[in-house]
Amino acid sequence: MIGKIVIFILVSLNTVTINGEEIFSLKTKYEVEIEIEGTDQNSIKQGMQNAFSSLLISLSGNSTILDESSVKKALKNPEKFINQYKLEATENGLISIFSFHGDSLRLFLSQNSLPLWVSKKPLILSFLPCKEDSNYSIDIEERVICDALEGSLFELSQSRNSKVMHPIMDLRDITYFDSLNSFSATKFMNKMKRRYLTSSWLLCFTRDSFGILLESPLCQSSESSDQRPLKQTFNELLDKLNIKESLVVDKSRKNQTLIKVAGVSDFSNLEKLVGDINSQVLVFDTLINEIKDDEVLISISHYGKKEDLLSLLGKNSGFEQIILQSGDIISYKYLNT
Repeated sequence: MIGKIVIFILVSLNTVTINGEEIFSLKTKYEVEIEIEGTDQNSIKQGMQNAFSSLLISLSGNSTILDESSVKKALKNPEKFINQYKLEATENGLISIFSFHGDSLRLFLSQNSLPLWVSKKPLILSFLPCKEDSNYSIDIEERVICDALEGSLFELSQSRNSKVMHPIMDLRDITYFDSLNSFSATKFMNKMKRRYLTSSWLLCFTRDSFGILLESPLCQSSESSDQRPLKQTFNELLDKLNIKESLVVDKSRKNQTLIKVAGVSDFSNLEKLVGDINSQVLVFDTLINEIKDDEVLISISHYGKKEDLLSLLGKNSGFEQIILQSGDIISYKYLNT
């Protein structure tokens, strides 16, 4: 069996951030470490497919992307997207580390009109009543189920590039918890989310409405009141959250946007600036119109709306927007010098 997939991010000078947090889908390079069964070609290719699948889910922010016909076709030849790999023997078995270039992956998504998730990690308020139940430390069977539930939630949040927070359970939270049975779970969690200033929540039960222990926990979320297994509920919640922060390159719509960039001190900086602009997933051409002192006037040809491009540049740590009077050319200060 293929073991747990863990994604490691290479640190690079071109790291993209929002408020100091890296945006996963806009990184320069990726490394995916995964357990494989052997050194034969079939095992290595299976590892490549699993690594590629995991990375595509993370880049798109969508767990259903593997159902797309273009993705199914690409998964038959994952080696096309891998620039190198290495094998290592560990105490727990054999692992392989696969390296991917971010630009080629984003190009694949854009060419096939697949979403690119461009946001910081979503924050989800998670509540497990079994952890607060006074019988938790007494009922061994429920404790095993509850601990497994907590562990699975942590692994899911890691694999889906999200953050899970839990209530601090002070006197106020305990009062809410004691009243849980008096009103619906949705109302209870909505009260909690207002206190913790989050928009999304997840609630999982180990017992049914009659207090009988469930064989498998059931969960519901801020996106659906239906009670279903954790993985299904969590993935659907993340898919709906991420689609709101995803970008689909519309190649049928082309635009040209003029921007001014300050802070370009020499030819080397200019080359780097043009390279950074051209690496943006929406951009297909750039033209330097004018250079004056350390300012460069650039015409950018791109797909989608002007607002899409500006939003993308705004998420790049190398560009700091300069606020000018309305009607002036959109200006940035270039920081990757």
